[in-house]
Amino acid sequence: MIKTKGKSMEELLEEALVPKEEQPYEVPENWLWVRSGKVANWGSGGTPSRKYPEYYNGNIPWIKTGDLNNSIVDEVEEYISEEGLAKSSAKIFPKGSLAIAMYGATIGKLGILGLDAATNQACAVGHPLKLLNPVYMYYFFLSNKQVLINLGKGGAQPNISQLVIKSFPFVLPPLNEQERIADKIESLFAKIDEAKRLIAEAKASFELRRASILDKAFRGELTRELRADNQNIQDVSYFINNLRQKEVKTEILADLKGWKLVQLKDLFSIYGGGTPSKSKEDYWKGSIPWLSPKDMKSNYLKDTMDHISNEAVDNSAVKLLNGGSVSIVVRSGILKHSLPVAILDTPYTINQDMKAFDSGDCNINEYLLWYIIGNEREFLTIYSKSGTTVGSIVFEKFKNHYLPLPPYEELKQILILIKKFIIKEVKTTQLIDELQVETLKQSILQKAFRSELGTNDPTEESAIELLKEALNSQKK
Repeated sequence: MIKTKGKSMEELLEEALVPKEEQPYEVPENWLWVRSGKVANWGSGGTPSRKYPEYYNGNIPWIKTGDLNNSIVDEVEEYISEEGLAKSSAKIFPKGSLAIAMYGATIGKLGILGLDAATNQACAVGHPLKLLNPVYMYYFFLSNKQVLINLGKGGAQPNISQLVIKSFPFVLPPLNEQERIADKIESLFAKIDEAKRLIAEAKASFELRRASILDKAFRGELTRELRADNQNIQDVSYFINNLRQKEVKTEILADLKGWKLVQLKDLFSIYGGGTPSKSKEDYWKGSIPWLSPKDMKSNYLKDTMDHISNEAVDNSAVKLLNGGSVSIVVRSGILKHSLPVAILDTPYTINQDMKAFDSGDCNINEYLLWYIIGNEREFLTIYSKSGTTVGSIVFEKFKNHYLPLPPYEELKQILILIKKFIIKEVKTTQLIDELQVETLKQSILQKAFRSELGTNDPTEESAIELLKEALNSQKK
């Protein structure tokens, strides 16, 4: 409980209010900055001894930090008995209290108790006083989750102590304004969550459409009419022999006029990569993009996170590759789930966990890009190395893969159709990703507690009266 007995109202207000110089930002005149320890009764719980089975499997919900899910907690993993409660430091907190994980892997996680429950010692629990709306309190601490975590750093294990929580500056508006803010946040969050659901559905639908389009593209179905209208279509062998300036071994692809099967190693020049010495600072101050698995965020890259110098290229295993070459990841944990592939327009280099393919023709390179995208699951199934902790591709087998290659004019038409059906949707889904739903929610929270959601009524009585009433009630 908050101790107030024997103190004057002036002393109590001085303890409760945050001095001007410590206030994080300005708030409306009828709002207050107060210490979090003055708006709620804070405590923590305990863990009954595991040596005594009779302390568990009772009817008292017992919340651990793993039960906190940044929402209402109405289900728990474990229950304790009356005896377990009595013979431990665990205590029951009322429904509507706020629980905060103080340390461990879940540090900073929150939950509003949806039921009367006990907690373990890793939870700080605040039961709001009558001056405070519980939902408002929850959203305020949610908006400051990372700030609290940062304040808890410094020791061997980060710990958001109760002392940190109780002294934390808390924005206290009039009670009606608290309710309006809570309602507004929940209304906006509901719209965001609905948008998130629709986005997920759109993406799932897009993945199915893309798979279907690519499957048809590489079986010649997208360009069936082109072949029917052009009886004199030229066999692809003439083009690739010219391109590679040698006779490239091919195999006839049945039922597709002019198409041939050609091994990747015969059609493309294949390059490996490397990492320039990290001890040579000048090597990492250049302008040449250096591509590594962490850069593979999309199929068409504009730049890389790291850049190296010409000197680094001259004195390491890296090679300067032509813009438009196709790069794939051949060794990375990413390969457990996907096979990242990308094209970078400008000359660039790659690290040792990647391979690059360059046919000398930008259209054939791009055709390979989409072929790998369309057959990602097959490639991972056939060419993934088994028994390794880090995912990797058996590249000696991979480069022998047969690529179905159409006549050059048909190939260009296939790329046009792929871009028509897919590229537009790819860009849309990338824009959707950039919305960053959680970032949007955090922005709403930041505005809410700065009175930027249009909910405040400046004519309402100041929250100081609320605070005085609460402090007076504690003196009695």
